[in-house]
Amino acid sequence: MYDDARERAGLRVGEPKEVIIVNGADGSVMEGSVTTPYFLRGGTWVTPPVPSVFAEENGGAGQDGTTRRWALMNGLVVEKVVKADELNDGEAVWLSNGAKGFLFGIFKSG
Repeated sequence: MYDDARERAGLRVGEPKEVIIVNGADGSVMEGSVTTPYFLRGGTWVTPPVPSVFAEENGGAGQDGTTRRWALMNGLVVEKVVKADELNDGEAVWLSNGAKGFLFGIFKSG
């Protein structure tokens, strides 16, 4: 699923770009193909929730990665459902993964 998403977006290995994975059932952001995304909502950084048991009706899904857990434990972010249709071109986004740490980016649809 992750490689297919990157291929559909035309991303190559090592390219400083990411693709956001969306739950097809409810349109909620799940995760990045190799990262956890964080979005600024109402003055608070949020990350999509990861239910303890996956079910489409729970929304979200995604990976409960190391950097995500660290950011939650340290109060840097909170869990909140983010719908893909709420994302705006040009908005700030943080991305993280265990190997690369935290990376700042700009969302671009498309």
